[in-house]
Amino acid sequence: MTGEQLKQLREIIESPLFEPEAVREVSRACESLCRWIQAMYECCRLQYNLSNRDQLEGQTGRLRRMVHLLRQHEREADERLENCEQQLQNNRNELQDLQRQLYKAEEEEENATRCAMRVAMLYQNWKAVFEVIQTCFLNPQFLQIVFPNLYFSGFYLPCGERVFVP
Repeated sequence: MTGEQLKQLREIIESPLFEPEAVREVSRACESLCRWIQAMYECCRLQYNLSNRDQLEGQTGRLRRMVHLLRQHEREADERLENCEQQLQNNRNELQDLQRQLYKAEEEEENATRCAMRVAMLYQNWKAVFEVIQTCFLNPQFLQIVFPNLYFSGFYLPCGERVFVP
């Protein structure tokens, strides 16, 4: 029976005119029929409730499976999130390492640039001294002045440059 049919039958059974004791005096068969209808109503009501319970249990089972799947998806999402957070932390650590290496490389580059500038200045100075010495050695007067003084210590070239001899 449907819920609507049970509702209509309940209205009939609960009516004051539908009392088995009231119809007993008229007919024992009517009394038995009334009691049978009441029993059938109770039976149909129980069957309807059991049917509803079975439907609800079926829905509950489906909902439990859905909840289980959703929890599994949640765990997987949590694992992916944890992996992403770990990867992000690893990337941050790697970035910090690379920044330290960059700062160190920049510092070394600055030191190398300063060193190269000093070498270039020394080269220019040595080149100038070499040119002065070369010019002086090609001058015959220089040789007459220098060789006697070489033995004693450093000396000044005729062009004004001082030279040290070991």
